[in-house]
Amino acid sequence: MVAKNFLLLLCFIALVNVESSPDEAVMIALRDSLKLSGNPNWSGSDPCKWSMFIKCDASNRVTAIQIGDRGISGKLPPDLGKLTSLTKFEVMRNRLTGPIPSLAGLKSLVTVYANDNDFTSVPEDFFSGLSSLQHVSLDNNPFDSWVIPPSLENATSLVDFSAVNCNLSGKIPDYLFEGKDFSSLTTLKLSYNSLVGEFPMNFSDSRVQVLMLNGQKGREKLHGSISFLQKMTSLTNVTLQGNSFSGPLPDFSGLVSLKSFNVRENQLSGLVPSSLFELQSLSDVALGNNLLQGPTPNFTAPDIKPDLNGLNSFCLDTPGTSCDPRVNTLLSIVEAFGYPVNFAEKWKGNDPCSGWVGITCTGTDITVINFKNLGLNGTISPRFADFASLRVINLSQNNLNGTIPQELAKLSNLKTLDVSKNRLCGEVPRFNTTIVNTTGNFEDCPNGNAGKKASSNAGKIVGSVIGILLALLLIGVAIFSLVKKKMQYHKMHPQQQSSDQDAFKITIENLCTGGSESGFSGLRPLEWTRRLIIALDVARGVEYLHTLAHQSFIHRDLKPSNILLGDDMHAKVADFGLVRLAPEGTQSIETKIAGTFGYLAPEYAVTGRVTTKVDVYSFGVILMELLTGRKALDGTRSEEEVHLATWFRRMFINKGSFPKAIDEAMEVNEETLRSINIVAELANQCSSREPRDRPDMNHVVNVLVSLVVQWKPTERSSDSEDIYGIDYDTPLPQLILDSCFFGDNTLTSIPSRPSELESTFKSGQGR
Repeated sequence: MVAKNFLLLLCFIALVNVESSPDEAVMIALRDSLKLSGNPNWSGSDPCKWSMFIKCDASNRVTAIQIGDRGISGKLPPDLGKLTSLTKFEVMRNRLTGPIPSLAGLKSLVTVYANDNDFTSVPEDFFSGLSSLQHVSLDNNPFDSWVIPPSLENATSLVDFSAVNCNLSGKIPDYLFEGKDFSSLTTLKLSYNSLVGEFPMNFSDSRVQVLMLNGQKGREKLHGSISFLQKMTSLTNVTLQGNSFSGPLPDFSGLVSLKSFNVRENQLSGLVPSSLFELQSLSDVALGNNLLQGPTPNFTAPDIKPDLNGLNSFCLDTPGTSCDPRVNTLLSIVEAFGYPVNFAEKWKGNDPCSGWVGITCTGTDITVINFKNLGLNGTISPRFADFASLRVINLSQNNLNGTIPQELAKLSNLKTLDVSKNRLCGEVPRFNTTIVNTTGNFEDCPNGNAGKKASSNAGKIVGSVIGILLALLLIGVAIFSLVKKKMQYHKMHPQQQSSDQDAFKITIENLCTGGSESGFSGLRPLEWTRRLIIALDVARGVEYLHTLAHQSFIHRDLKPSNILLGDDMHAKVADFGLVRLAPEGTQSIETKIAGTFGYLAPEYAVTGRVTTKVDVYSFGVILMELLTGRKALDGTRSEEEVHLATWFRRMFINKGSFPKAIDEAMEVNEETLRSINIVAELANQCSSREPRDRPDMNHVVNVLVSLVVQWKPTERSSDSEDIYGIDYDTPLPQLILDSCFFGDNTLTSIPSRPSELESTFKSGQGR
């Protein structure tokens, strides 16, 4: 009887112990919620006696759930967080659905592998209290969009963290690594998600060896600098492919263990540093489809497999071949701006005089650098001084800081330096004959460092007041006195006695037609090369008005009769009677319509609103006149040929008919025909109906320069005149008064319709 009672007592004690174990209830709930494939032998109530995939400690507490790759489906129960002795939770490569339950507070948990399932979410507190967590893989789950939870900052023992292709979004938060010790982290994989923003710079001191951020989805992606890599000296593998990282590649001299480096399909610019292509540990490197500049790198590691396929902006294709010295200097200049993307996108090849944005050349000499309003940051490089032929430097309306380099004062040919509307400080160097515009700087400078001139500074510091005065004087100067003044200049044929206008107002329109319509029957038709040079002169004049003057202006009445030809057959833009200050950016201003029929841009004629693009349209019509020898409006022709712009576009589209449109007075050979076709395409672009489809004048200049250089036209006879037809040695007030105004046959208002195709009209009150 005693023995029987003793046995009953033992059974009761055992029963009590089993029932009081929290792990049993949780594990039975887990078993019941899953659909197990095969025969995993999960029978009975004691989970510690289930299969080898469940492990327990000496106290019968569950320490490991390792059911990965078993073909299991179903959902996980919400109470897994009660398994307080759990160290390994491995359910990867199954068909599990629903949310991953919170494992918060499991201080012993070391491993979580939940990758390659169909889980739908991760709780925000998932990582709370997981101070021992080292290995995490959440890859390839169709989670609802989620962000890296703040609770991750508790997991300071992490060794590898992988959340690849699991709909992770938002930014990588700075606070995760700020003030926290993640010194054990060696692998970070966040590829194929929707992460955006910049990578945290305070991560640069980490000991990560493998960093994979490639293939972010969506438009924004990860962006910004990759300079954080420079201090990550433990790196062995870096994959940043398919993002929007920009700026230069960092210094790799400290990354002596780097084996694989993939930054394809970003927006990286600047030179490939020698510290990368001379790195002997490299075996794989991929740089294609970026905007990298300078010479093509020549990698020297013995077993390297460089992948340079795809777009870049290297100056030459042959690895290790040096660039043109002018290219090297320009790249040094933009290095101080952080190698902006807009330069890297448009500066192609090894010749900066072949249409590079912001660069204007005379022959092979760079004479104008115009970087106005390009959103530039950084400082002004002293390397500008390497271009001794520079006449104009325009860096206005950017966000530049620092000082104006003293070296710029050594540029003896420099006539204009415009650094207005930046954040410059310090002393202004001493210039002798250069007009310097520093308006809109020095506001945030420390005391005593606000734009002082150097002693004996002979430079002319021109502010916005003079800019406004320029506009007012251009509009208000009396026409009569200027006509009288100009009678002394630009007499093409002084031996020929004629009216005042005939004496000096010989224009492109007169010359292109060989005098047949103008009354100048003694003039010989202009050959194509001379017409091309005239077009370039006019384009440069308009470019100066739009972007290189101290203020931006709109001419509003660009036409052949407002273009003067000097004795050397070089052209100058004249008649500024309708000039207006241009609005900022792409905005337009409303004016009373004034100008000349045939040259009016459609949007101006309809709405009265103008931007600089109305001048571009007019210039396009002038190009058409140069090409065809016809007038913009010609009432003597058939109805379909009256309006030159419309007729020209129709002829140009029909390639078979276009040669018939070329002026018969010109001698056209195969070489000139190629040039004519390029100019015809340019004329079409300039006269596009939509303003946004028209190029800026600096692009027009670059196209024409590349064509003119082929014939190497003779140099100008006077060194005092620059490429804009402006005498910089003339004082500014006199320069304004010398502007050419003419009172030609204009009307005081716009007629309701052209009377006998009267081409010119003017509204003196509609300014």
